[in-house]
Amino acid sequence: MLHKIELKNFKNFLEFRLDKFAQINLIVGKNNVGKTNLLESLLIY
Repeated sequence: MLHKIELKNFKNFLEFRLDKFAQINLIVGKNNVGKTNLLESLLIY
């Protein structure tokens, strides 16, 4: 299980850090803010 993720210069993320993951995580936000890009970075990992 991941404990944190840090993205730099990935698509629309200049710098992004998420320190806390749980067993179930919800990713919510308005359109075009990078929800799919975050999931894609996890898939690449």
